[in-house]
This record gives sequence, C-alpha cells and structure tokens, in this order.
Amino acid sequence: ERHMRGLQSLHQPVPAYEEVAKFAAFPCARWFLSVYVRDVWQRLPQLLAAATSVHGSILKIDSTKKVCKKLQGAAANTANWATNVGNERGEIVVSILTVSEAMTGLRKLADGLMDRYQRNRKENPVLLYTDRDCCSKEGPSKYKV
Repeated sequence: ERHMRGLQSLHQPVPAYEEVAKFAAFPCARWFLSVYVRDVWQRLPQLLAAATSVHGSILKIDSTKKVCKKLQGAAANTANWATNVGNERGEIVVSILTVSEAMTGLRKLADGLMDRYQRNRKENPVLLYTDRDCCSKEGPSKYKV
C-alpha cells in the first residue's frame, strides 16, 4: 500500500497486484515431534552402529554417584553408581548404572565390553586404568579382568 502511494505521489502508473494467497496453518509441536521420531526411526540402524562402534586401546574406568543423584521420577533411587569407560580420545565407550560397585556389575560390564571388541573384530585394549580403588590389600583388584 505504501508502495502504491509513493507511485501516485510521483505520478507513476500504479500496477494491479494479485491477491496474495493465505498461508496454511503452521504445524503444531505434535507434528514436529512425529516427523522427528519417524526420521530417527528410519536412521536407527545407523545410529546404533555409530553408538556401538566407539573403541579404544587405552581405556579409563571411573564411577560416580553424582549422576545417579540427578535421576528423577520413576528412575529415582533405582541406582547408586554410574560407571563409565572412556577411551584415549575422551569418548564414552560404555556406561552402566548399578546399585553398588560390586564385582557382579563390573564383571558384566567387562564381559560385554570384551564381547563388543570381538564382535567388531577389534584388538583388545592394551590398558585399563582407574584413578581410585585400583589396588586391594587382600586378593586381586576389583578391576582385574
């Protein structure tokens, strides 16, 4: 409209414009979420392959209670320890939540990790280290596999 007034003030011919089509209603949040879920579902095999293809030759194991304290809702108070294994590049190789730091949970973690290396035809890690509880006064270390 302003454009037409400017043309009239300059004594220029005013062109006839077509009526602008109305925009369709903008999709709601539910639509965006459903599109996102379908996209992820279609890429799930690639995402799983990428998530389970992280390996390393030098691994660090560390446990913390900080993560478990942040669990809320139905998951609250279901785990006490978060144990992570990272590689030399700082990538998380595997992470588990356990009720305690007992050998049973760590044994399952170690067995699953070794199975993963064998399935992917990778060489076993050269070194597994931790910054605490590495040594035992009686018997083997709890991290000895």
